[in-house]
Amino acid sequence: KSEVKKVVVNVSGVEDISGAFSEFENLESADLRGLDDSGLANLSGMFYGCTKLKSVDFGTRSFEAATDLHGMFAGCASLKNLNLGSFRTENVTTMFEMFSGCASLERLDISGFDTRNVTNMSAMFSGCKSLSGLNVSSFDTGNATDLSYMFDRCESLARLDVSRFDTKNAEDLSD
Repeated sequence: KSEVKKVVVNVSGVEDISGAFSEFENLESADLRGLDDSGLANLSGMFYGCTKLKSVDFGTRSFEAATDLHGMFAGCASLKNLNLGSFRTENVTTMFEMFSGCASLERLDISGFDTRNVTNMSAMFSGCKSLSGLNVSSFDTGNATDLSYMFDRCESLARLDVSRFDTKNAEDLSD
């Protein structure tokens, strides 16, 4: 586990891949183009603690059955750029700490995220101190009950438009 630097995944029929590569401390790249994502619901903690992870290739995977993305990239301190443009997130209910601790993350494309069913976005971007821009203008937060610390320690964010955030159901808006 600690010696693995690259993984190539060719798997089908999996519903839960949570924690699959968590704490692979020397993992630098992951190729998931061969992953059958048709029934994959739980991706929580998939790369949690992969401090040297620099690149992930999802290919055209859409993860349309996904419901749990919490902590998926949490602690991936070396990850600089991540394109999640193909992700279908309309069934996702939890995204807390999804990118928490991604200190080197400079660019992140989440413009296509459908967050209408997400209830927990707590600390979603916490500690993304190198992230200079983030477009969350399409986020639907009407069902979110926890938005606490969502942008905590995002020191490089010069501008952030949350004017369309609906906080009527939010029980926690701590910063």
